[in-house]
Amino acid sequence: MKSRFCVDPTSDFLINEECSKTSNCLAMKAQHVPLEIFQAKPEIGSPGHRVCQMMKANPLIVKYKTEQSSWKETSICLFADDSFVNVDYLMKYLVKTD
Repeated sequence: MKSRFCVDPTSDFLINEECSKTSNCLAMKAQHVPLEIFQAKPEIGSPGHRVCQMMKANPLIVKYKTEQSSWKETSICLFADDSFVNVDYLMKYLVKTD
């Protein structure tokens, strides 16, 4: 997939460009996730990918490049409205535990 995105140069947080302009997208809406999801160790995959799936999003590993950097790899959550945000940003700022 090809998509325009914004990246924070100090943290490498990614978000698709349209979502960053409006914030009216599924990727930027805070979500509540049961605390048990964070406490249980996954048998397969990462806790971030499990949280992404709980939010009805698809976890993907993507490679991206900016004008100032070489290719990098990260995990994103892709939502039904085609908005996305990388898993690290999601876990740090958008997931609220009960």
